[in-house]
Amino acid sequence: MPDIKYKRPEGKKKYLSIAKHQSKTKNKYAKWISMNVERDLFDYADYGNFQKKDYGNLEWKCDVGNLWSLQADRSTVGQDGEQFGFFEKPVNQNGEWHGFPIIPFSKSRYKLSNSLIIRWVKDGVINQDDVPAILNKKRI
Repeated sequence: MPDIKYKRPEGKKKYLSIAKHQSKTKNKYAKWISMNVERDLFDYADYGNFQKKDYGNLEWKCDVGNLWSLQADRSTVGQDGEQFGFFEKPVNQNGEWHGFPIIPFSKSRYKLSNSLIIRWVKDGVINQDDVPAILNKKRI
């Protein structure tokens, strides 16, 4: 499968679905369960809400500038049971974003920042009771 550029609204971040993370590809990389899930998770992260409404610059961004997301029902997003989408900040400011499903804290570079966790709790994306599970690399 080829890389796929998603058409997104004017003023929103550019997104490129990388072939190695697409569900039909046979390799050892983390894969989304579907392209629709991949697209939705990036939209949630970029808009900063599950409704995909533009309320300003409220994306779900960690302290180093990466975007994070999950499903509203907390269902699996990756083929290996991953529950979160990770979208690494492009090197070029106007570059295309891409992402893959992960388990947070599996590697030090995939660390949800405390500020994003606090925001998610405050906004009702997750519950305070979910925080220990996230910090212990468990599903919520």
